[in-house]
Amino acid sequence: MPTFGRALSDVPNHDRRLSRLIALHAYTAADDSGNPLYSGIRYLSRVGSQWECWAIFEGSDVELIEPTPIELDDPDLQSGQPRLPVDLA
Repeated sequence: MPTFGRALSDVPNHDRRLSRLIALHAYTAADDSGNPLYSGIRYLSRVGSQWECWAIFEGSDVELIEPTPIELDDPDLQSGQPRLPVDLA
């Protein structure tokens, strides 16, 4: 994937134009036969850089390998809840 003359550390910022440009490139990139080169992107959350986010592009094949329920008392869920507009009650 091209870097557009920028370092990866330039991408997470409050001006989302660069982030959107990179995502658009990944979404529209195709090989000579027109097949998509990428199925999605992953990036660090702007809420907290310790969190990794995934965006899977529409039309991508996704295979569920092993479903794992998330319990309301899960420590990771509990640690993220105060930062997100989600009511866990």
